[in-house]
Amino acid sequence: MESYSKSTDITQTRALLLERLLHKYPHTVHDTEDNDIRFRTDIDGQQIDLTISLYNGLGVVTAGGYDDLHNRVVLDIQKEVDDIYKSYV
Repeated sequence: MESYSKSTDITQTRALLLERLLHKYPHTVHDTEDNDIRFRTDIDGQQIDLTISLYNGLGVVTAGGYDDLHNRVVLDIQKEVDDIYKSYV
């Protein structure tokens, strides 16, 4: 992993988050628009669509579905986002 320092720069936050997530979820397609990351991954043959919104002091993960799998992935990614904001922002 690259070296990251404390910063409120959303570009750095996004880069660190994607570095972590793409390693964890290798079958992923993502697109960025402003401060949002559109994140699509395949888990156990089911497509999961998420939006990760990054702000100066907070990141929020929302899902396109509300079943157990979506909820599990949202909570997992939200944990990563929270850790990044705690450690680097």
